[in-house]
Amino acid sequence: MNIFKRSMVFVTFFGCCFCLALLAASLGTRYWFVASCRQRFVPIPSSVSQIMHKTSDSERTLDSVTSDGKKMANTVNLGTNDEKSVRNDGDVVKSEDVASIGPEFRPNSTGFINFGLFHGDKGLNVGFGERISQFDVSSTAGLLQEGLWAGTIACLSAALLFVVLGAVFAVINTVITPVEAITGITGLYIWNSLAAAFELVAVILWSVQYSTRLVENVLILDSKGGWTTEGNESLGYSFWLVVVAMVVHIANCGLIGFGTYEPKLKEKIQEPDKVTNDILLY
Repeated sequence: MNIFKRSMVFVTFFGCCFCLALLAASLGTRYWFVASCRQRFVPIPSSVSQIMHKTSDSERTLDSVTSDGKKMANTVNLGTNDEKSVRNDGDVVKSEDVASIGPEFRPNSTGFINFGLFHGDKGLNVGFGERISQFDVSSTAGLLQEGLWAGTIACLSAALLFVVLGAVFAVINTVITPVEAITGITGLYIWNSLAAAFELVAVILWSVQYSTRLVENVLILDSKGGWTTEGNESLGYSFWLVVVAMVVHIANCGLIGFGTYEPKLKEKIQEPDKVTNDILLY
């Protein structure tokens, strides 16, 4: 090969090194999934029941029965024309304001959760400071579908193997011209194509994981406290690193084809000379 062809092949070595860094970062970071968290108002415990009964047109009595059987009566002056309701915390709210409340989330509740293929971080704040904790993805029951999770890791591991092979043989083809096709230019096509294929499968598997399991509430252990991530989730940058690596491998195949392309020259059949075209008979 001439210098131009060897240069194009050597460029794919840097492409493979870049893909190797992308895949390693994707496996090591904790941002395959990110979401913000909110906390709903929790219903009143079953140990306390509230009974509202009408005493007159102008007042209603709220009887609270505690767990020890004691009854406490609280009279609320509502008026005759305004229909009002009593919330769990005892506040009186006009009926026209009830519809505007919508899904009742605590205004001072904030939080986040993000995780990768192995570990994750979670932080919840109910107004008294953020409590940050870490967790293992594999030990959190019900968080992921194990088959899709294991398949994603396996495909990325296979892609890493073919990336290394592509980088090694790119250097070999820059220095020498191998005789075997598998170690030559054909091999470079194979290693880059297989790496891109496994990366594509990993992207598909995690996309299925996201659409079937992660769009629901992932705060399984905190759901009893009213915490939810539903509607606030997205794919993190760790996922998109794999997509970028796949595009780079496709670009590598294009560079190999561009650098090693040799147009086939049609050999012209030379017509016999009319002067010397004598038929010899023996």
